[in-house]
Amino acid sequence: MNETESPRPFAFLTAVAAEASVLRARLGSAKPLPGQSGGAGELEVATLLQDRVIYLGRTGPGEDRAARAVRRLAALRVPPRAIILVGCAGGLTSDQKVGDVVLCTRALADGVAGGVEPDAELLERLEAALRAGSIHPRRGPTVTVARVAGASGKAAIARANPGALAVAMEDRGLARTANELGLPWAAIRVILDPLEVSVPAAAAGFVSPSGETRMGRAIAHLALNPRALPGFLELGKASAVVAERVAAIVGVIAQRA
Repeated sequence: MNETESPRPFAFLTAVAAEASVLRARLGSAKPLPGQSGGAGELEVATLLQDRVIYLGRTGPGEDRAARAVRRLAALRVPPRAIILVGCAGGLTSDQKVGDVVLCTRALADGVAGGVEPDAELLERLEAALRAGSIHPRRGPTVTVARVAGASGKAAIARANPGALAVAMEDRGLARTANELGLPWAAIRVILDPLEVSVPAAAAGFVSPSGETRMGRAIAHLALNPRALPGFLELGKASAVVAERVAAIVGVIAQRA
């Protein structure tokens, strides 16, 4: 890649490896930036059709890791024109289903007034690109929490944050850091577990700090708890839907925005 090319690339960040691997497979041309390995916290570059270039990164779960990824992007010789976080989230309204898309209008901390708003012009541009690509997002706030929330936890979060549409673990950390560094940002969330659905409680322990799936732990847990298998099968199906949706979102924005 020639880092003097213009316009500057968009940067797309995901938190978990499953989403990042589908993205990488869909794009095909992604490769680590010089001196980086492509693991969690590392950055990659992909050249798309018409020689469009984008940055890709996997943060791992949590606000602090998202913030570190933003700082790495800001330190590049050619920083991105905007940082777009794309990934799974829990739903906070009863009318959502797996695969629904939320375009964050404010990154909230649970139960705290205020929040961080993205660049309005970027938001308009992204929504227009998504709709042109037959992806129809719903606008609304997202809530950032420290751990995965089950159905009862999501219900409490929804009550404490009226109007919020999704709950995840990275948005506010990314938003605050991007604003501090003067980088436009956006967060696009895809619903993995609707409001009334609980992700199996053990599932959080199967994701490493880098966002990798700990398959050994998952297999051992299911061997000891075979009745949990149906819940994990449903989670796997939903995760596949979300990963494909994330890849489609990135492809549409990279080509149309």
